[in-house]
Amino acid sequence: MSKTVEFRQPDKAKVDAFVETGTVPREHSKLEVMTSVPAAMRQLTVDIPESLHMDLKMECVRLGMKNYEVVRRALMDALAEVRKLRSDEGQTWLAR
Repeated sequence: MSKTVEFRQPDKAKVDAFVETGTVPREHSKLEVMTSVPAAMRQLTVDIPESLHMDLKMECVRLGMKNYEVVRRALMDALAEVRKLRSDEGQTWLAR
């Protein structure tokens, strides 16, 4: 009983690129793209009133977004505003 095994022919463009550069061009798999993290993340736990939590959830449903997406954007906007106030008024923004 004999077996036949088919071998794939290498892509000529990739072979030529390897000969010229000495490196193998690599394509990212779907798993690598889906699991790649753009930046290191930290978790933050904050106690908020139940009514605010409900408002957040309702707004997320309305926007079709996840809670963390809305909170992350809100925090970035709030920090930008704090930085603007701090630069405009010095350190007095904290005393309000």
